[in-house]
Amino acid sequence: MGRIPIASCDFSTKAYSYDDVPGDFNLTYFKLAKEDFTYKIPFIKEAMNLLKEDLVLFGTPWSAPGWMKTNNAMNGKGGIKGNPGGKYYKTWANYLMRFLEEYRANNVTLWGLTLQNEPTDGCILNFPFQAMCFPPDLQRDFLKLDFGPALKKAGFTPDNFRLMIGDDNRVILPKWADVRLYVTSYVMKSLPVEKYKRQALKPRSGVGNLTCKQAGELTRNL
Repeated sequence: MGRIPIASCDFSTKAYSYDDVPGDFNLTYFKLAKEDFTYKIPFIKEAMNLLKEDLVLFGTPWSAPGWMKTNNAMNGKGGIKGNPGGKYYKTWANYLMRFLEEYRANNVTLWGLTLQNEPTDGCILNFPFQAMCFPPDLQRDFLKLDFGPALKKAGFTPDNFRLMIGDDNRVILPKWADVRLYVTSYVMKSLPVEKYKRQALKPRSGVGNLTCKQAGELTRNL
């Protein structure tokens, strides 16, 4: 299994997105970066050739382009402008779809996607690298109003594409468990968590209707 950063991440040598043209809501100027063609895609294909079994890949965004965000930057404290259902969220949904389509056009098909890497990082003032504030309720509504319909229109379903929310520290897990994982546009099957700060999370019961299957480790449903 491998994770592909959607554009740049904290390990990138520079911050970059796939569309840095402000106001490009139609994503006319969207294109993969040099890093995709020089590093990511070639290494992925080499790994595919070396493996005797399928390579399972999922994508993760660290940040939307700065012009889509409240702080107009890929780092620091900021989230998508407006509200789910609005033009910025619609554009962000289409941006993610373009990433999936462009990689598929380069013979790299993704098994799944997490909606946001460590979505609490972008809620922290002066956060030093690419991040985006994306709390549970906004991810739920974004999925229901924007990204879920875009996925369904393109033929992605819970049976052929794994969509995951959470992707954050264990201490944040109760906040995700309190959000209903089922929305009308898509069914969430996985809630990945990271192992940082695990000592800060106390046992808790009564976290709603979250099942073991939904809250299990990522590999549980492979």
